[in-house]
Amino acid sequence: MSMLSGEMNPATSKKKYIKLLIIVIVLMTSNYLMSFLVGMSVAKPYDLWTEGYFLKVAEIVGGLGLQYVQNWLIIV
Repeated sequence: MSMLSGEMNPATSKKKYIKLLIIVIVLMTSNYLMSFLVGMSVAKPYDLWTEGYFLKVAEIVGGLGLQYVQNWLIIV
């Protein structure tokens, strides 16, 4: 966002920057919320949820096709 603010016109940048910031916050929040809701609907025993359980949920949702993504997330 800081790179974007440097390219904007100073006269109208404050309104546009705030508007873009709100859009980004809404999109990011909905992205995390959707993945969390899918995880909650698939993996019902919530007592199994520990740190890193989203990898297990990704395996349940995507099958073995997400195994490479899962391994990459573990490495990162």
